[in-house]
Amino acid sequence: MHFVDKRPKTDGKPAKLFTFTMALRGGKALQPRDPNQEVVELDARMATEVTEIVHRVLESELDLT
Repeated sequence: MHFVDKRPKTDGKPAKLFTFTMALRGGKALQPRDPNQEVVELDARMATEVTEIVHRVLESELDLT
């Protein structure tokens, strides 16, 4: 993921480029097995986790606390 923080430009400094990568793996097995529901639940969980990771990166790198 790449993003640019343009806020330093207001102080006459160049914008900052931030880059990070991530790899996620997951699995879910429901009983009884329902592959379609497993995919839906895993997809929702991954989206939640990725959102939290991006939030933490932005918070720490950009001092958003």
